[in-house]
Amino acid sequence: MSNHQDVFSVLEMSVKNQKEQAGTIALMFEAIKQTVQTIQEAEARISISENRIQLIADKIDREVRLFPSEVGDLFQAVVRKSSSEAKLHKAQTDEGFPALAGRIRRKIWSELKKRYSVSKYIEIPRKDYEDALAFVERFSIADYV
Repeated sequence: MSNHQDVFSVLEMSVKNQKEQAGTIALMFEAIKQTVQTIQEAEARISISENRIQLIADKIDREVRLFPSEVGDLFQAVVRKSSSEAKLHKAQTDEGFPALAGRIRRKIWSELKKRYSVSKYIEIPRKDYEDALAFVERFSIADYV
């Protein structure tokens, strides 16, 4: 009989250990589910924050205008380009150099304002500064005659 009691004791102990392990696994599973839910909630909040940040950045991009030094740089680029274009096309017109350079300069400003949908060149959005300089560098009066 003693042999049977030993087997039953071992089996009872094994069942007890398995129940404890199942309880521990259930607790771990619940903790993992809660952690995943917390992560998903945090991701949702982050996504909302990212959207808000993007809206603010877009607003800043639309509303921040050129800095005074950038206006000066753009002005100088237009002056240089209008002078170089006037030199290239002087032989094709009866206009004097200053008048031709002035007409070309006005055309560049006009095209810049049209390109960026502004009424004054100083209203060009700051985000478009590099593009505006590149536009001036690529400008050719031959494209507009």
